[in-house]
Amino acid sequence: MNKKAIIVIALFFFIGNAIAVRHVGYGAQVCGANTMPSDEDDYQKKIIAKFGDLYFDSSENPEETTSGMAMWCTQQEKRYKNNIAAYSAKLGSLPLQPTLKDCLKQETDCWNKLQASLNKFDAMYLRLYYYTGGTMGIICQADAPMNIAFIRMSCLKDDYDLFANKQKPTSLMMKVIDTLVWSKELQEALATVKYETQDKELIKSYGSASEYKQLYCQLEKYAVEKS
Repeated sequence: MNKKAIIVIALFFFIGNAIAVRHVGYGAQVCGANTMPSDEDDYQKKIIAKFGDLYFDSSENPEETTSGMAMWCTQQEKRYKNNIAAYSAKLGSLPLQPTLKDCLKQETDCWNKLQASLNKFDAMYLRLYYYTGGTMGIICQADAPMNIAFIRMSCLKDDYDLFANKQKPTSLMMKVIDTLVWSKELQEALATVKYETQDKELIKSYGSASEYKQLYCQLEKYAVEKS
């Protein structure tokens, strides 16, 4: 896994497991396992200061219903994926040295695996986090892959601006993030859905303890394999 991929993983967990739906209708935020700052401006400043404004998604969800918010996230994900394809094509058409082209190809291959891995982990995690129900789970399950797609799109735009427009590297591209940082975030995320920390009676009312434990073991095993 290359350095950019490691940085992206750290960014992914820093954002709060990439689960953040901004809701204009009520001025509310839907948060995942890691709670974001209550003040949106402070959150935005924190992201921009740490990674640059390119990596902050300023789009806001205008819907007020659960289905509407989830659908909006799905549509945004499609838009980001279209941009991913466009930037990938632009990067591939640049007159770069063969060695650099090969590096970009390796990065793309790594990203394809990384994106699939993050989406799978998030789906498994959210199934546990919202095991006992709640409409927030429906929204977050649509929001998570949207945020992952946004991060990938931002990385590609970062690369394109660097090589095509000869701009200075962003603060994110200049950072070297210790893998222990995201490993710590991963363990903290797992702790939030560990069976021992949950309401056992509530779990039983929605399913079974054995099923929950099995799902957690699968999540933990997948996390270890991909670490």
